[in-house]
Amino acid sequence: AQNFTNPVQYVVTAENGTKKVYTMTVTAAANSAKEITTFSILGVNGAIDGTDIDITLPYGTDVTSLTPTIIHAGASLDPASGVTQDFTDPVEYTVTAANGTTKVYTIYVAVAANSAKDITTFSIIGVNGAIVGTDITLTLPYGTDVTALIPTIAYTGASIDPASGVMQDFTGPVEYTVTAANGTTKIYTVQAVVAADTAKDITTFSI
Repeated sequence: AQNFTNPVQYVVTAENGTKKVYTMTVTAAANSAKEITTFSILGVNGAIDGTDIDITLPYGTDVTSLTPTIIHAGASLDPASGVTQDFTDPVEYTVTAANGTTKVYTIYVAVAANSAKDITTFSIIGVNGAIVGTDITLTLPYGTDVTALIPTIAYTGASIDPASGVMQDFTGPVEYTVTAANGTTKIYTVQAVVAADTAKDITTFSI
């Protein structure tokens, strides 16, 4: 066994007594590691698949100015961790190993669709409904024909079914389904109540 921290000389002696000296120099190859092991933005970790990294950020995130936190194995990373980037389009990151070889990763940033799906206003013939959770109650004037009413609805979401402005029979509860941009749904139950007759007048009195 020898210590090859420094060159080591080996002497070969011939039968005639002459000698030849060999100098052995041992060099360890540089590390070839060049991997991104963690890529996160706003606390969300990206999914690493080969050299592709996909990350989906919350709805409303401005992708034009994001600062990633990156952990990698290698000598250097370009762009570096902590440098703000515009992720409107895919961004490439190059990891350089200690031995000079490189690996290019492509980062794809997406923003989650809006999950909002709320009815904010529900009115019929100018009467606003009382919204409690997913229950909506309207008290309409005495004598209102509830079999053919046209509601006006304001909501957050991609769509509502039945739609605002579509005539409905409110003899019994009617369900409205609001669908968010991300595909999730919320069902509201609407009940229209007709106020009792408030008339209390003598119209004719004769003897």
